[in-house]
Amino acid sequence: MPILFGLLALLVAIAAVLWLRARRRRQIEEAELREQQALAQLEMTQAMADAKRPPAQAELVEPDDPGAPVAVRLDAVDSLPPEVDAEPAPAGARRDAADSDLEALAAILQAEEMHRAEQRARVEAEAQAQAALDRAQQAAAAELRERAEAQEAERLAAEQAARAQAEAAHLEAERLAAEEAARAEAERQQAEHRAAEAEAARLEAERLEAERLAAEDAARVEAERQEAERRAAEAEAARLEAERLAAEAARLEAERLAAEAAARAEAERQETERRAAEAEAARLEAERREAEEAERAAAAAAAAAVARPLRSLTAQETRVLLVDDSKIVRVKTSRVLAPLGYQVALAESAEEAIEKMAAQLPHVLITDVEMPGMDGFGLTRHVRADPRSHDLPVVMITSSDDKKELAAAAGVTTLLGKPYDEAALIACIETARLAVQ
Repeated sequence: MPILFGLLALLVAIAAVLWLRARRRRQIEEAELREQQALAQLEMTQAMADAKRPPAQAELVEPDDPGAPVAVRLDAVDSLPPEVDAEPAPAGARRDAADSDLEALAAILQAEEMHRAEQRARVEAEAQAQAALDRAQQAAAAELRERAEAQEAERLAAEQAARAQAEAAHLEAERLAAEEAARAEAERQQAEHRAAEAEAARLEAERLEAERLAAEDAARVEAERQEAERRAAEAEAARLEAERLAAEAARLEAERLAAEAAARAEAERQETERRAAEAEAARLEAERREAEEAERAAAAAAAAAVARPLRSLTAQETRVLLVDDSKIVRVKTSRVLAPLGYQVALAESAEEAIEKMAAQLPHVLITDVEMPGMDGFGLTRHVRADPRSHDLPVVMITSSDDKKELAAAAGVTTLLGKPYDEAALIACIETARLAVQ
């Protein structure tokens, strides 16, 4: 800012000097114009006087020095023309004319003297103005020098302060950088510590989840075993009671029918023989029809085999439907099957599985036994009752050992225990896959 103010002051001083010089030039031009006008007027007046004066007239003698007084010289009148000499003017008229010319000449000289005085005053004023202008220029130059020196001192002081401030800022930046590095290192260590704690917590959670799942599986296995034992005991008691009641009823019926047995024995024997003959005839007819149906099916299969080549189903084409009400079992089993390329579909109930099979029939069905609503046996019977899925391989997974007869009666293809062997489950799926042509 001081430098800017100094430059502004310098520009103002230069503008003032230029203005004064222009004003002086205008004054000089105006003085020269006035002088030319006065000279022109003087020449005009002198010409008029020369025209009026007689031949013997006083003549102005211009001295070499402008400030010197004007000399008057009377020339002889011998240069007058002949006609003037012949008729001379009266003496009184010549005297009046001479006086008038002398007065005009005195007025002209006085005017010229005043003009020269004005010119000298103007020159002195211009000299004084030039001196004042020179003094103002010198004062402005001195002031500018002082301001420049002050500005230079201020600039040096500002540079020194800036260097000191820059040094302080550099030290502050180094301190802040060191603090930032220390804070970053602390944050990194905290992040590593938190990551280690999170990993430990995750491992602990996985361990606890595994223990909980194992405990749930063990509790479910124990509950299923106890339920199976209870049902087996009830079934055994019911069977013994039924046997006892049946034996009692048979004994009473035998005693009642004993009397009628003899009378009906012959009739029943004859009726039995007749029915046996009719049954044999019906059996032979059924066997004949079955043979004809088998022959037609074999011919159709042979024709289809000839029409298109057969190939085994790929793993990526194999559709597996997993039905279990436990989300953990569904997720665990799908994680076992999905990496092998199988198309695994999940259902948490038998009803949902029936809906998905209606939309797209799988190649293998894996089901649990105990489920809300329809259980695994009911689902298997539904599959066997549908002509589309009558031959669908059904793998049932159960923790009970007494389900083999019920599974076989329902139409289960393979029965696996809990926890099942993954290799055995994959072997069942592969067997079903290779059977599809």
